[in-house]
Amino acid sequence: MGRLLKEQFAKLAVYNSRMNEQIIAAISHVPNKTLWQDKGAEFGSVLGTLNHIMVIDLLLLKRFDTHPAYPNGFEMLQSLSDFPQAGSIRQTLYPTLSGFTQARQALDALITNFVHEIKDEEFGKTLNGSPSVDVNSQNNSPMNQPFYLLLQDLFNHQTHHRGQITTLLSQMGIKLKETDFLALVSDDKN
Repeated sequence: MGRLLKEQFAKLAVYNSRMNEQIIAAISHVPNKTLWQDKGAEFGSVLGTLNHIMVIDLLLLKRFDTHPAYPNGFEMLQSLSDFPQAGSIRQTLYPTLSGFTQARQALDALITNFVHEIKDEEFGKTLNGSPSVDVNSQNNSPMNQPFYLLLQDLFNHQTHHRGQITTLLSQMGIKLKETDFLALVSDDKN
């Protein structure tokens, strides 16, 4: 099961990176003011939603670094300290598209390399969470979940909010070239 999970997560990392590249390219000509314009979405604007995705990515990756098989943390996650400290789910990490773009590309590379670092047998291990890093915890009790479900949550969360972004972009007259998972990862050889 671990090998199949690793292959699936590697494909999801490729999809994540390619979708982010496509969104950034599509909005590269849009003024920053327009990207922050509140469109009534869950996180207000295009950049507000992109920042939210990154905040949750950083919070989840921090949680992953508590994996019981890696008492000193994952090697690939050591560079998390290069990113701003994520806190509130509505936090603005990068107020401009240029700053966001550079960080998003670095984070996507980190996620891709991180997935390749995980050993097959580690996907089923349970991670013991704490409220300081559990993004969905509504109380103070720890959340203990299998690692593979938490990793799946990272990719599901990104996909959910990128769907909102594609709607916002469509309302602005901007269409993405391709959003289909299989089309975007078809040439990936892992």
